[in-house]
Amino acid sequence: MTESAGNPASRPLEGRTILITRPRAQTGPLSEALQSLGARVIAIPALEILPPADSGPLDRALENPDAFAAVVFTSANAVESVVAQLASAGRKPDALAGPLIAAIGPATADRLRGFGLTANIVPHIHTSEGLLEALAGTPLDGKKVLIPAAAEGRRVIAEGLSRRGADVLEVEAYRTVRPSLADPDIRQALDELARSSLDLAVFASPSAVNNLAEILDSSLRERVLQAPAAAIGPVTARAARLAGYRVVAEPEGQTVDAVISSIRKYFGNK
Repeated sequence: MTESAGNPASRPLEGRTILITRPRAQTGPLSEALQSLGARVIAIPALEILPPADSGPLDRALENPDAFAAVVFTSANAVESVVAQLASAGRKPDALAGPLIAAIGPATADRLRGFGLTANIVPHIHTSEGLLEALAGTPLDGKKVLIPAAAEGRRVIAEGLSRRGADVLEVEAYRTVRPSLADPDIRQALDELARSSLDLAVFASPSAVNNLAEILDSSLRERVLQAPAAAIGPVTARAARLAGYRVVAEPEGQTVDAVISSIRKYFGNK
């Protein structure tokens, strides 16, 4: 029998209010998926993605991508930034077709695929440590490796590959900053959150956890901390627990499907 829109089985999140904290440009697919399952979504982008403070190092690195044996992407944001930087120089994404390409997880690999690029290495464990381990079988001793990363990113891969003898160039590809409280959309979302009974908060990065704490006033912060949390990846989960959240769902990947699956599982088990 086909499920109808009125069938509770087709809207398992009916009556649930879920807070999502992804950057504004990345909110749509997750918000739409949650709403299609009946959830009420409050979106407060806890961070904004900005170009590097100085694009010179990235520009110079991308002048000759074939000089690198490998390019390592630790986020979909890094992919977007590199492709945008290439475009600003009048070049296409296929300028990166020469080096081996490593991606930290399926969401990053999917973004590469969207630009016609293939990730040669995607680890089973979608963390910096997992990607470093996946690169262990690739001979990079004495070879140049490019890591376009966030200004605030962890240096696990750069340091690990350097210890193995690789000639690592880690360059700032983008920055993450806390959004302004003067933003009318954020003010409206905060007002909505203050009037709501929250069932789940979703975090995709430690920066989102920390920035949300600074965006919320003390009373609202305490209320949000009472809600359970979904944290994407062990590093984010650790940051959420340190902030005082009870992490009840840990998606195995950054993809929307993985996040939705973990949320459905949590509410289905309640």
